[in-house]
Parts: sequence; C-alpha cells; structure tokens
Amino acid sequence: MSSLTHFQNREEAIAAFDRLWEAPIPWILAFTGFSGQGKSTLLDWFEANRCQAQGVPYALIGVGEFARQIRAAFHALLESPTANLRQFLPADSLQTYQEARGAALSQRNQRQLSLTQRQEMSGADGGAQTMSANLAEAYREMEAQTDELVLDGWLACFAALSQHERVVLLLDNYDSFQDGVAVEELQQFWAIVAAAHSRVPGLRVVLACREAIRHQNKLRLFHNGLAGDDLQPLQPGHSDGLLRSLGVDDAAYRRAVYERLAHGHPLLTRMAAEAWRKTPAGIAAADVPHLYNHDEAVEWVQGRILDQLDGPLKEAVRWAALLRWFHAESLAAILEIELPPDLFRTLVSYAFVIRPRLSPGAWACHDLVRRVQGNHLRRERPTAFKQFHQKAQSYFQEQDEALEALYHAFFVEQTAAFTNWQERESQAAFAFDHAAWAALIELAQSLEIDLTTKQQAEIQLRAGRRHYYRAEWDLALDSYAQALERFNAIGDR
Repeated sequence: MSSLTHFQNREEAIAAFDRLWEAPIPWILAFTGFSGQGKSTLLDWFEANRCQAQGVPYALIGVGEFARQIRAAFHALLESPTANLRQFLPADSLQTYQEARGAALSQRNQRQLSLTQRQEMSGADGGAQTMSANLAEAYREMEAQTDELVLDGWLACFAALSQHERVVLLLDNYDSFQDGVAVEELQQFWAIVAAAHSRVPGLRVVLACREAIRHQNKLRLFHNGLAGDDLQPLQPGHSDGLLRSLGVDDAAYRRAVYERLAHGHPLLTRMAAEAWRKTPAGIAAADVPHLYNHDEAVEWVQGRILDQLDGPLKEAVRWAALLRWFHAESLAAILEIELPPDLFRTLVSYAFVIRPRLSPGAWACHDLVRRVQGNHLRRERPTAFKQFHQKAQSYFQEQDEALEALYHAFFVEQTAAFTNWQERESQAAFAFDHAAWAALIELAQSLEIDLTTKQQAEIQLRAGRRHYYRAEWDLALDSYAQALERFNAIGDR
C-alpha cells in the first residue's frame, strides 16, 4: 500500500468508479492499459479509499491465478486476505456454504478414488490411451458436478449481502484469466457473477486488464453492463507532482525526467525518483539522456540505481530480474548468498518489484525490467548469465516447479528446451487443458527468450491453433499471419 502515498493523475478513473452507483447499468468497469500504467495500484487505491474507508463490503483478488478452477476464484472472494465480505455475511450463511462446499469436495474425492480403483482392477482392455481418455472425461464430469454444487452454495451465501447498497469485487490480472480458460468456462464465470448481481443489486465489478476484454459478443451481460477506460500516461503536471511527492526537489531534474526519459510512464517516473534519491548529490538534469524507447530508459535508470549499491543487495537487485518470481529463500539459494531480512525488505521496496501473477505470495521484477535487465546481462556478462539460469533451472527442478525450470532451460540449452516445450504444448492441447496451454504459450512468447525464426514461426502457428479452438478468430488470424511471415522469411513452405 505504500505506493498509494504518491498516487497521481487518476481523477477520471476515480470518477468513473464513483458513477457506477448512479444508475443500474453499467455495473462492470474495466481499466485497460499497457504494463506499468498503474492498473493494480488503482485497484489498491479503490480498496483503501473507497471500500475500507467507507465500510463497503469488497474483495480484491488476482483473478488470473484461478484460471485452472472457476470455483476457486469465487471461494477466494470470501477467503482472500484482501477481502472483507466475511465480516458482513451472517455466520449461518457462511457456515452453510462451507459445509456444502466441504461435502461436495468430499463426495468428489470419494468418487474419483472409486473410479480410479475400478479402472486399475479392470486393466487396459480398451488400450491404455482409451482408458486414460475415458478417465479424464469422467473426472471432468465430476468436476462440473462439483462446480454446480459449490457455486450454488456460494450464490446462496453471497445473496445475504443484498441489504447493502454497495458491494465491490476488484478483479486484477483479468487478461491472464480470459486467456487461461475456455470460452465456455468464461461464460460460466460471468453467468455466476450476473446471478450474484441479480441477488445483490448493489454489486459492482471492476476489472484491471492489459488488453481489450475478449468475447464481448458471447457474454450477454457485457452488451450494456460494461464501461471501459484506458489508463493514459501521466501529464506533465502529474509527473512533476509525483516526483515531488517522492522527494525529488530538483525542478530541472523533474522536467528532464518527463521530457527526455519517462514521458509520463508511471513506473519509469518512480524508478527515476529512486535513482535520484539513491545518488548522494542527486542526478543533474544535464545528465539525463534523451531516450524515447522504454527499454533504453529502463536500462539507464537501472544502471544508476545499481551504481549506488554494493554487496548482497547489489547482487540481488542485479539478478532478481531474471526470475519470473522469487522469495528471499529462492533468491538466496540461486545466488548462493546470505540475504538478511532487512536487505530483502529493501529489495522489494523498489518500484520495479511487484507481486506477480504467476506465484501469489512471491515477488517479481516488473516484466519490462526483466526483459531489459536480462538483455543487458546476456550482452555484458554472458558466462555469468548462463550460469545463473543453470542454477535457477536446477533449483526449480528440485522444487518440482516444472514450468519455471523449463523457462530457465531456454537460456541454457535452447534446442532441448524447445523440444520439451513442444511436447508439453501438444499434451496440453490434446487434453484441452486451457490453463496449462495458456501458460506454455505465454512462456514461449516471452520477449526475453532468444529464439530462431523457425521456432518463432512454430510458436505462432501453435498459438493460432489455440485461438482457433477457442473461437478467437481475429487473434487466430493474426497469429497465423505472423507464423506465415516467419516461415516465408526462411523459405519454409
């Protein structure tokens, strides 16, 4: 929440939120914008200054974390540490839901165990592959039945909030969610939300998303119930105000940051303030270069920050960006350093360190910083760069984090990693495991991974196939066009 102290330039977004209760529709508000624009910070602001301050029942979750299981997302709305709905629910309503959920999950577990035992006793009469497919289909049916029971109980519980004039659901990382579930699951999710709204008319939903909201034509509640707002870069006055609130008292430097470096990018502006504060005599405005590319600007600012550090903290700041997520323990183990709690707290206090989508409870460097710092280290310290990824790969293999191990394998032995990725992607596609499928496509499309043109073409081809099977026609055509362009470039027909 410390970032809220310096919250700037979001008056229009706040007004849009406040207007949600002036009329029955729209009752869903989506904030979109590229990475680093402050979407998550905006939701934090709504939590602190509208929900908590005004005693409004609310829940704030990273909904993208729950693409594998819809019912888990709704359960998190009640159980998340960043939610207070339980405080407003009658004890008997909450207990009834918990008992219904427990009974449904217990029944599901018993049925799955019984089915597995029967399959093992019957052998593989129809062939191992057929038996596996039949078992998977039976499991899916059980999960669907469990979802129905649990979500019916959740709706009955949520309806107890109907007497409240305002109830708010803040859903962060919606881009990951809409990309990680099937269209049918997305329809199921919003059908439950719509049913909750019909029972609790004061309910309003706020989304934060890096991209446009997909499948609006297939989700009826979006037809007249959705309002949108693209978050824009900071204006000059707001950039100046943010830098002043962050302790930068040099007016010339503040102007230089806006005009030559950050151009209103909120994250870059905060990083520029940190670099200035960490430099004993500050940074002279004349030393700020004219950079119009975000990557170049991040590299310059990150370099200024590192110049003022030494010892374990400098190593942590330098190398943490190469991990998609980390804890104090994992970072210390991979770097083979001592990282006391006070140094780790300093690390995670930097503006470019965030809570990641991929591993709740962990930390990560902003993806813009990860890409830039990774390219810098690969270029300037190639041997140490590869050694770091080797250590990270080994660490995540030991921790049974297969996806993270695969990510780091791309920087160690690219050909073997790509073959491994192809096999995993094919398995996810065959099983229509949309969450795993999305995670694998996202991993392979990471901009920091250096791939051959043929590998890029293959990834885009498979991404197009995934979009096709999800009825995302425009995205499928775009991916196929990119694949064709790359295949043509290398003469591969």
